[in-house]
Amino acid sequence: IRGAPALPPQNNGDERAQIEMWKKYIAWEKNNPMRSEDRNMTKKRVMYAYEQALLTWGHHPDIWYEAALFLERTATEAHEKGDTIRAQEWRDEVAGLYEKATIGLLKNNLMLHFAYADYEESRMKTEQCHNIYKNLLSNVSDPTLVYIQYMKFSRRAEGVGKARGVFKKAREDSRSRYHVFVAGALMEYYCTKAPEIAVRIFELGLKKFPKDIQYILKYVNHLSHQNDDNNTRVLFERVLSTLEKDKSWPIWSEFLRFESEVGDLSSLLKVEKRRFAAFENVSMLLFS
Repeated sequence: IRGAPALPPQNNGDERAQIEMWKKYIAWEKNNPMRSEDRNMTKKRVMYAYEQALLTWGHHPDIWYEAALFLERTATEAHEKGDTIRAQEWRDEVAGLYEKATIGLLKNNLMLHFAYADYEESRMKTEQCHNIYKNLLSNVSDPTLVYIQYMKFSRRAEGVGKARGVFKKAREDSRSRYHVFVAGALMEYYCTKAPEIAVRIFELGLKKFPKDIQYILKYVNHLSHQNDDNNTRVLFERVLSTLEKDKSWPIWSEFLRFESEVGDLSSLLKVEKRRFAAFENVSMLLFS
């Protein structure tokens, strides 16, 4: 409905029907119904359709993203046909569109910010990428994924040293969840080929999240995939000695699975016996 105020997504049938009609209209304009050979005219008509749609559906990131992709493809086509001046002009328009979305209605939307940062990275606008990530970090309540993406960008654009700087900020940020430690450790393992640094990072994370079952399982999984059986067993024993019994069931189960794959029958039976002893209520075993 033209003229209706922009509202956050309602996810109802009427909304989906309206958006579908707008997308059909935009697709119709993309097919160049006027059969114009003027690329600029076709581009203007399509972008006008997007702009009209966004007046009502500005809270929908997919529409912003589709508009940006259309502009980017159009700029690429212009460049391939030798129209470098117009191509550069349209590429700048792509950045302007992303900026308009991310400082307005969707200033907390991760997907659009990441798409914006990736786009500017492709244009080697490194400083602008830093600004995008920093602005997003100041607006979100949970910065975990932002830090992870920021680390990946920094490593690609400026090297592991810069990525480590981002990781340092991430682990010092009280809002960050355990995932930043996993990402930092795996970056060291895969990108710098430094398994000892990866383990140190996992240990740092364990000090901060000593009772987080999912983090512990990530650490266990990393060690076990390095064929480091002894240290894997040591880790199981360490965490089981500190976890409350009612939270330790997943760790016991993983310990049993680990021994079933790499241990002998004796070690498997010992862990199974200890797990039974740890849980007096047999129903936990029967119905878990």
